[in-house]
Amino acid sequence: MPLFIGISSRQTPERSEQHQRSAKPILADILAHPSLQKLDDKLAWLDFDVSGQLHDRPSDLLQTNAVIWVEGPSDRIYLKHWIERTEKDLIEGIHYSIMFYGGGLLNHLTSTDEEVTDFIKLRRLNRHLAIVIDSDRTQADMPINETKQRVRDEFDIDPAQGFAWITDGYTIENYVPPAILRAAVATVHPKAEPLAWQGEMWENPLTLRNVTSGKATTPDKNKIARKVCEKWTGPPAPRSHLDTMVRQCIDFIRDANMGADREF
Repeated sequence: MPLFIGISSRQTPERSEQHQRSAKPILADILAHPSLQKLDDKLAWLDFDVSGQLHDRPSDLLQTNAVIWVEGPSDRIYLKHWIERTEKDLIEGIHYSIMFYGGGLLNHLTSTDEEVTDFIKLRRLNRHLAIVIDSDRTQADMPINETKQRVRDEFDIDPAQGFAWITDGYTIENYVPPAILRAAVATVHPKAEPLAWQGEMWENPLTLRNVTSGKATTPDKNKIARKVCEKWTGPPAPRSHLDTMVRQCIDFIRDANMGADREF
């Protein structure tokens, strides 16, 4: 039975926003905890301390057989939506859990930093673990940084147990059709200039400026993601990179739950 932090179906968007506003990502709290000197210590502390931070019961940590790590709450909103639109019978908190690792872990640490090594060791706690990583590439031939390469290689060692999904564009938002993202941004940020992004792969699609002052505006990614999902009612476009990766997630979840539920 895997022991991992489960974001269950009781996790509300408001709670997710509270997690994002926290001074430290949940993973950072795990890695910084003084008791985490050995992997066995991780097992004990995750059960009794982190569950309180997530507003879940300790029993939720034992609930799912597949875990997918994403950077933050907005990524969870998108991924959960795409999975549900493709396979309606998969239920978050039962068949899979989505965890946050905080983008800073892979953006601001080197591949040899102890925090990155500890993060990779967490794979030992669950046989079925996947991760979604923003490429942050600003051009097609630009390589991802060494830290992301190391994590990708570790997660891709055994395809039967997990994989790394590197976004095809700059971030996960680059998968959203421009018209839908533009409408969502206009709803969430009515005082921002109309979204200029036209679907370019290697540009940040959420570069916003105040229509009056011209100053940069910080996008509310969670609210934008929810508005996008309200407007994006169908599954990902067939044979697109997004469709391929979502279906890989679905196959991964099904393989992890094989035999766990007769009706699955």
